[in-house]
Amino acid sequence: MELKKKARDTEHEQVSDTEASTVDDSVTLATLSSGKKFPLERRTLNVEGRDVSFDFLVIDSAEKWDIASGVSGEFLMETGQHDASSQLRVMLSGLSLKEWEDIEATNPIPTAPQDAELTEDSKAKYEHDFEIALMRKRVAVLEASTGKTIPGGTTEEKVSFLGQRNPRMTERLFAHVQDVICNLNENPIDGLLEQYEMFLLDSSKTSGVIDFNSFEDWDTAVNSQYCFRMSRSGDPYILEFPIRGISQEVRHKIETDTREPQPPRIPRRDPVTKRFDRSNLVLNYEDPSWLQRVKAIHQHRTAMYFDAALMFKVPGGNYMEKYGWISARLIGDVIRLKKYIEKEIIGLAGDLDFF
Repeated sequence: MELKKKARDTEHEQVSDTEASTVDDSVTLATLSSGKKFPLERRTLNVEGRDVSFDFLVIDSAEKWDIASGVSGEFLMETGQHDASSQLRVMLSGLSLKEWEDIEATNPIPTAPQDAELTEDSKAKYEHDFEIALMRKRVAVLEASTGKTIPGGTTEEKVSFLGQRNPRMTERLFAHVQDVICNLNENPIDGLLEQYEMFLLDSSKTSGVIDFNSFEDWDTAVNSQYCFRMSRSGDPYILEFPIRGISQEVRHKIETDTREPQPPRIPRRDPVTKRFDRSNLVLNYEDPSWLQRVKAIHQHRTAMYFDAALMFKVPGGNYMEKYGWISARLIGDVIRLKKYIEKEIIGLAGDLDFF
């Protein structure tokens, strides 16, 4: 089995250029944006007769989960000059969940026309508006990640500026920010976690298996412990979040405390005549005030589930403050952790809308 770049062979240990420093032969430290250093936990697996080591940053306290701006990287971009060897090095920072939410809120994607309203003109208009909305979003994301301002006095002028650049390079830069820097790619390019899990499966196929003798062997949810792991492209270590089980009782309380109100009713509009029928009331799922209330409830639910599942208390005196702390983390980190809690801990994959 070939060992790839991030796995550490004990005889030929590789050095990463990311922010991890070795203080001696056995302890490596991860330096976060706060300036604090935390020791990495090295785990060694025996693969085909030789030891392979992986480093882990175990997120068992709030201070170990860095803010989004603490995640950074670079992207090499063609300048467009005749000299093919000339490239631009673009330094990039991660975007938090809050930053991403704010960008999407101020640059909404237009709603597709309904079948009854679909014409060649409406379809063409929707496609045009959709492309413009995507470019507006890219403007906001690229400015936030680079810390640089795209030339133009208005968003439209900035969109025009990007439109005059190489579309392939614009797409690649945006994709790098989204998938790599913000960690929104489900399959990181370097595959560090994938390597670890592959080696782990190969080295311990039957270890830890206990014969079932009675239901007493099945621990209660609150005493059960799990772990969520992920890797970010460029990091020389794997992030590991110890997770507590959530009982049916706790889940029921969270769902009860964060139950959505029913949307207001409005007269139904006839799709052909466009007239409102006040004798036929329908639920209005597009009511702005109702949507704001639902958004706040979803944020409250996110904070409650994270508080119940993580091995540390989410900082904050109330759930608004707790959600504010969570939303300052890297968007990809939060989304992945949310999906894990939703699928593996709560067991309702796809049924819950935390955000």
